[in-house]
Amino acid sequence: MKKGAILALLAILGAIVLAGTGCGGGGGETTDLTRGQYIDQANKICGHGKLEREQLITGAQKLAKPGEKVSTATKEKVMISVIANPYQKMVGELKELELPEKGQKEFEELLASMEKSSQEVHKDPLKAITSIAQFKNSNELARKYGLENCAI
Repeated sequence: MKKGAILALLAILGAIVLAGTGCGGGGGETTDLTRGQYIDQANKICGHGKLEREQLITGAQKLAKPGEKVSTATKEKVMISVIANPYQKMVGELKELELPEKGQKEFEELLASMEKSSQEVHKDPLKAITSIAQFKNSNELARKYGLENCAI
């Protein structure tokens, strides 16, 4: 990819990420969510996050030209833009949800694992190109607790 195309890609991805920052939790309101309500709301947040990542990946793929060499630094920036940042945003929105009394410790464990997954992708973004190992534990917990949309 040429430098101008890469910068354009990063600018587009950044704009998409920033455009979606208004969605999310309840702004600190207390609603006493049941476990089922929490799962429903969390799955909606994660569904939006998944859609955002898919759109960003599709956009990045459209801008990439087959056969052109892309620097490691550019690949890392793209992976952070299309995977790590939207995932981190999703985790932040989940943290805004009031945790239900029933299952609170489970969901706290899941959120901590998701946060760790996000940090691991930020540390080694190239690994996310070929593997979802950084998300293994958080994916298992998400599925175990009924948050299917939260698994990568």
